[in-house]
Amino acid sequence: MGCSAGDLECEENEKPAHPRKIPRFKMMKHELTWEMYLPCIEAGVCDDNRYYRFRHQMNEPVAIIRWNDITEQFLPWLNQNQKARFRLPSEAEWEYAARAGSESKYSWGNTRSGAHANGNNRALWPEDGNMEIGAVMSYMPNAFGLYDMHGNVWEWVQDCWHEQEYQNKPSSSGANELRGEKYEKSGVCKRRVTRGGAWQGKSYRLRSSFRYFLYANSAFTDVGFRLVQEPVEGTPSQN
Repeated sequence: MGCSAGDLECEENEKPAHPRKIPRFKMMKHELTWEMYLPCIEAGVCDDNRYYRFRHQMNEPVAIIRWNDITEQFLPWLNQNQKARFRLPSEAEWEYAARAGSESKYSWGNTRSGAHANGNNRALWPEDGNMEIGAVMSYMPNAFGLYDMHGNVWEWVQDCWHEQEYQNKPSSSGANELRGEKYEKSGVCKRRVTRGGAWQGKSYRLRSSFRYFLYANSAFTDVGFRLVQEPVEGTPSQN
């Protein structure tokens, strides 16, 4: 996890590269869509953001979603009638899934490619003529069969933002809930990690190791999420 060897675009918060142990988990193959989110709105549980939805198709990623909306509204509603339990991925799980066994800048290599991701063609992202959020699964999947791990919309993960997270070289896959940074003096984690870059993001932000944060109560037109399913008891784990 962390800065790829030879990647000169890495920022200090992506260093040093270090190993993590990742127990078995299942991840959605694409970002959560409007079709999947609207039932929560119609049930009167999730805040109604349909004013934005009418600009987009049902098979496009849901956006204008705060981290707090996901964890306090959508996930409790989703999990109440499910045998399985769903949650946001940890940052380590997200990068493991995004890399799909690769050690390069992007899961497909070190060269920008509009065939693999909805990036910013205004920032010299070749082959990609899309200037907005695109339908899920419109681009090539990575080696794990996951779509849009790079680009399209930023994806919320569980973790609390910590600038020097990697300096301690953590070894587990669990989400970071550290406190004590200047913005977290109240003891509440106000900033959460986002990953993957977006359709309007510069190419260096779409790299597998790039880390960013947003305030948990903020919502933007290019930020969405995907979920993971927690392992069922008795299922073997793997690194």
